[in-house]
Amino acid sequence: MRAGELAAVRVRLEEFTSEVFAPLVRRDWLASRVRTEEALRRLWGCRARLVMAPEDIAAQRAMGDAAYTLCVLMGSPAAREAVIVAQRRLAVPAP
Repeated sequence: MRAGELAAVRVRLEEFTSEVFAPLVRRDWLASRVRTEEALRRLWGCRARLVMAPEDIAAQRAMGDAAYTLCVLMGSPAAREAVIVAQRRLAVPAP
């Protein structure tokens, strides 16, 4: 499979995942704003660490843990979608 075909499959899979799981997520169960900021900051920190040392097993595990935590907090089955939900949530001014 070529890179373009693979990218198209990934996009279709992400769209399908969003369509299937979105109705199952209760937005009132989302984490607090502070916890969302902490999880997103942790994910970016782990990402930076992984960029500096891609073969570091501890960095890989930390990135996986941070991504999983954000997915759980945002009620999303995919890390990319969880990041988008978290960023949108934080873009809205706090009440």
